[in-house]
Amino acid sequence: MNQRTRLNLPGMSKQRITSQAGFTLIEVGVASLILVVGFIGMIRAMTFTAGLMDHARRQTVAAQILSHEIEQLRLESWTTINSLPTATTWVSGTSYVKGDICNYQGGRFSCLTAHTAASTDRPAQSNLWAAYMAWNSSTTYAKADIVNSGGNWYRCLVGNTNSAPPNSNWATYAGPITATGIVNGATYTVSRCATDLVSGSLREVTVVVTWSVATNRLNADTTTFVFYYSRVSSAFFGKNGLNLSYQRS
Repeated sequence: MNQRTRLNLPGMSKQRITSQAGFTLIEVGVASLILVVGFIGMIRAMTFTAGLMDHARRQTVAAQILSHEIEQLRLESWTTINSLPTATTWVSGTSYVKGDICNYQGGRFSCLTAHTAASTDRPAQSNLWAAYMAWNSSTTYAKADIVNSGGNWYRCLVGNTNSAPPNSNWATYAGPITATGIVNGATYTVSRCATDLVSGSLREVTVVVTWSVATNRLNADTTTFVFYYSRVSSAFFGKNGLNLSYQRS
């Protein structure tokens, strides 16, 4: 029979001797750093993806506004289409004063601050201009014109001058966005302009939708940094029923 032999050395404990391997503080610190970097990267990726989705939603709303405005015009008579106003074309290097009206990419814009136009001051992309839609008592409005008054949008039902909405000459804007023009964190404005292609029988009507998104960043003058975007849609209207439209960004 085999017998186990126990060695009893002087000073040796009878308890089992074990060896437990562990992590050093440096290893723990490196692992923690990797986890933090991974979490930061994941958060940034989620934020970037959310921003792209918001931009896609705003693009969709802009396309809906353009389609809505073009379809509204298709319901109007040639007399209404022929009476839609035109404007002078924006030109870089020109000196503008507050209240000047110009045409850019087919849309009408009103100058907010006197300045000499530069390439960075294009109406649809600069806070020096606003889409020409603020109601003014001295302006003669035609049927289908869109204005902003008291923070709300209105569409002209009957041509008028010095008839402040709301009244029977105006209807509250009923389009893809709210009457205030704000949706998905962006503020939308609509501008429209007509051009004679064949006088008295064929006109091109261009609708410009511009939207702005305020950020948490500041400009050098401490004003809020704002991104501006725009989409454009043009439609051709003929006296005898010719209709054709297209969109471009």
